[in-house]
Amino acid sequence: MAMVNMVCIGDELLDGRTREGNGFWLGGWLRRAGHRLGSVTLVADDRANIVAALRRATSGAALVVVSGGLGPTLDDITRDAIADLLGDELRADAGSEERLRAKFGRFGRPMPDNNLRQTLFPASSRVVPNPVGTADCFVATFEGIPLLVLPGVPYEFETVAKLELPELLPAAAPRRFITRRTAGIGESDLARRMEAVPCPDGLHVTWCASHPYVEVEISAAATDDEALTAYASAALAPLAPWLLPVDAEGAALSAAAAVLAALRQKGLRIATAESCTGGGIAKELTEIAGSSDGFACGVVTYSNRSKSELLGVPAALIKAEGAVSSAVASAMAEGARARLGAEVAVAVTGVAGPGGGSEAKPVGTVYVAVSVAASGWVMKLSLGRSRSRRQIRETSTVAALRLVERLLAGRPEELEHFGGVASLRCYRSGTFR
Repeated sequence: MAMVNMVCIGDELLDGRTREGNGFWLGGWLRRAGHRLGSVTLVADDRANIVAALRRATSGAALVVVSGGLGPTLDDITRDAIADLLGDELRADAGSEERLRAKFGRFGRPMPDNNLRQTLFPASSRVVPNPVGTADCFVATFEGIPLLVLPGVPYEFETVAKLELPELLPAAAPRRFITRRTAGIGESDLARRMEAVPCPDGLHVTWCASHPYVEVEISAAATDDEALTAYASAALAPLAPWLLPVDAEGAALSAAAAVLAALRQKGLRIATAESCTGGGIAKELTEIAGSSDGFACGVVTYSNRSKSELLGVPAALIKAEGAVSSAVASAMAEGARARLGAEVAVAVTGVAGPGGGSEAKPVGTVYVAVSVAASGWVMKLSLGRSRSRRQIRETSTVAALRLVERLLAGRPEELEHFGGVASLRCYRSGTFR
């Protein structure tokens, strides 16, 4: 296993304008390849600071990956800083200039003179063509440690990294990973349940909470495949009510992907009727390629009037029960299924906060209803005042998707274990109670 350190360069990474994401991608690639990302350092556009960061990054590393600062503007000084580090001068590369002019020719416009900065490289470096962008990359060596210098643009970074990393890193013993995603259970509770099953030597377990999911990863050397499979089966069994399904290759699905897979399997389509989630359910479903196979229509009925006019929810019912109620959620779901051309419908109404709650229906009170054929299920969530508006909306969205998927699987009662569920019951069409 080789240790790789990373240096990401650019003022925009430190002043709130841009989030650094290349380290996230690189860490995942290295993990799958049997290596490890040891550190990610963010550095402003300052030559001396870049040189100092690169010196530190080479300590104990088999490779240093550098991201950013290869553009044509005056603040793109990565090439200059690395030349300083190596004691090199910058030299123009004829092949790089030829490729750059050809790219601008394909763009149908003349190349500005300042783009010629992108054809300068430290004299001792090896130029690496960039097949998808204007900034060619390069590989340099400092005190025996290779530096792979890539653009900051994620698509360009990933494209060139995939080509160069296998050449720069030693072959590593392959590892096998079993990754599962959970929803509706906290990280500490999840870990407690898994830790009751002894983990054999040589296996590695990690938990990663990213609201509203917690992901579990179990890994081992490929030679320990039998032990990995046996342990995963035993350790994941106590998590059954919270585990999301996997695809045919064993990859963990999101709640939305699991719903679409279940809909396709049964030849059904879904409609969504949302209030407090503001279209979050429809967004999660339609972000997935091919979702038109299972998604029919979605409406955001935020006002009481829209609930009545678009979904047919009786105004008298809203007045009697309140917009945030199991009766209105059920009526919304049935109205969506009847009016929006779908066999399945899910509806959400609630108080996402931070204001708008009452003693009877405090912030975090949410009702989810799913209508299928002549009956449906309605679920009440009590998510508490401590959660933010965003967290309440995200949790409600995932809970709604989970109720749909579990209902299609014939096990909706498993949602009783979902964190924050106060009640869950079946109702007959038209009763709204």
